[in-house]
Amino acid sequence: MAPSAHCAQNLPDASRNCLVHLAIRDGNANAAIFLLRSNCAVDSQNLTGETPLHLAASKNMVAVVSLLLERKALTNVQDAQGRTPLHLAIAEQLQIDQPSGIRAAFETLAARHGEGHAALHDILDCLGETLWRAQRDRAPPDGAAYLECMQRAAAR
Repeated sequence: MAPSAHCAQNLPDASRNCLVHLAIRDGNANAAIFLLRSNCAVDSQNLTGETPLHLAASKNMVAVVSLLLERKALTNVQDAQGRTPLHLAIAEQLQIDQPSGIRAAFETLAARHGEGHAALHDILDCLGETLWRAQRDRAPPDGAAYLECMQRAAAR
């Protein structure tokens, strides 16, 4: 794992969590946004390899994720378990079935592929496309378009 990036206006704790990690972990989106707008490092990793994007994605903190992406946070950084922020975002979405219907779409894709790993990567592609379009259009992610992308993938 690469050494942690500097945490701008703060020093990491014993677990190498910067203030932005702690704000996100505690669900405080306003504090996280304030820190990020104050140029806190977006790609600093804690001892388990999590970046602020890993944490925000796993907590479905859309505004924080959007700001991190706007600040060019790396999306392909793996934590100590080999997971990227997109993997964590999808795991959270599947757990809470948000957007509504994603769990059924995943099951359809998994049945089509005969296993879940390839289905997860189809959803990763759709999530990446949805986030890219949201950034391009300066709009929130479109849940309906996200599900439509998965339905197209299942029909291939």
